[in-house]
Amino acid sequence: MSFTDTIREQIIASIVTEVADIRTSAGYNVDLGSTVKRARALHDKDKLPSVAVFPQVEENVPLPGKNNMAMIIRIEGLAKFGTENPSVVAEAMLGDIIKRMTDPSLTDVCGGLAESVQYTEGGLDDYPAEGQYTVGVYAIFKVNYKTKIGNPYSQ
Repeated sequence: MSFTDTIREQIIASIVTEVADIRTSAGYNVDLGSTVKRARALHDKDKLPSVAVFPQVEENVPLPGKNNMAMIIRIEGLAKFGTENPSVVAEAMLGDIIKRMTDPSLTDVCGGLAESVQYTEGGLDDYPAEGQYTVGVYAIFKVNYKTKIGNPYSQ
């Protein structure tokens, strides 16, 4: 199938591409970008570390002639912690995700379509139990952008 991409879809696709750059070779702590998924849980233990992007709800505060959108994006990272403390590995992943998504010195993570990307919350949902060997972390971002009223394909 072939679809025309909305501004929202273009932003999501750009974020998926950008998180693939979270690599140790690019100066990050954890090689999360080695496996990137979109709206799929990170369960394949043979493809770790990995990162997943989950587009979530958005809200609109209409302006004259424009939709003023605020979309929520949840980004999750999963890695084996080996002999490291799982909390230390989780904090490194969280820092890497926040850096990639909000560092103003990096290229615009939304392809110039968003007005801002704001980190709103994140951390661990739960620590691994004895015998588990992976740790996961999440980060929530609010992406602000505008579209023309009646036309989600154009700004």
